[in-house]
Amino acid sequence: RRGLATSSVTRRRWKVAGRHAHHLIDPRTGAPACTPVLSATVVCDRAAMAEAGAKGVLFHGEDGLSWADDQDWIDGALVIWNDASVYATGSLEVTAA
Repeated sequence: RRGLATSSVTRRRWKVAGRHAHHLIDPRTGAPACTPVLSATVVCDRAAMAEAGAKGVLFHGEDGLSWADDQDWIDGALVIWNDASVYATGSLEVTAA
């Protein structure tokens, strides 16, 4: 059994003073995370760990995938960026046949 979790800024969002806000609060700032990541998915041993990892990838923004690669407990990560490009690492990396 494995754990898989996705965190995304595309749901539970609203506008404040004309700017988008969402429910994912960056613990470093206490404000909604300012990130180029629309969605982050992580796989690891347990679902709770995957949830924490997905949020970590999202909060690290442009450095999220390299951050995930540095975590021994994360087996793979997949990110959808705000330009709709998709990148993955580890066990979630897909190779063309």
